[in-house]
Amino acid sequence: MNTKRLVYSVLSAVMFIAGATLLIYFFWANGYIDMPVPSPTEDTEDFTYPELPSEIKPETSKASANSGEGTGEGTQESGETKQSPQFENNINFDELKKTNNEIIGWIQMVKPEVNAPILMSNKDDAYYLSHGPNGKYNKRGSFYIEKGYNNPDFNDPVTIIY
Repeated sequence: MNTKRLVYSVLSAVMFIAGATLLIYFFWANGYIDMPVPSPTEDTEDFTYPELPSEIKPETSKASANSGEGTGEGTQESGETKQSPQFENNINFDELKKTNNEIIGWIQMVKPEVNAPILMSNKDDAYYLSHGPNGKYNKRGSFYIEKGYNNPDFNDPVTIIY
């Protein structure tokens, strides 16, 4: 009878310790114990983007449209080459370099509407993951490329923009 009572006592103690450990872990994981330090406030007023047109329209060049009907080939019959639309660059990179010399490019899209600089930190590849173009904390981060994997002149076969 004593061995049965001893086994129940040991099992009860183990279950009590496990329950207390889970309860402490719950409070620690949810931040009730050792409250996390709040992140700095977001301040993006110092950096201003250049003024760009509200609507982007490509400048189309004269090119002959080739239907290629019946030939099965895509050759131009009139001798003119087909050119893709050219976009006018309204970004003054010299002025941008004065605000932040780590700006290496600009990404601009119509849908979804994106109009922001592309940066590359000289020190830490993940710096712009949590900082804005002005160098201040920004929880949204910025578009950036990693120095360890890509060149700032975008001449790599693949450039990953984070």
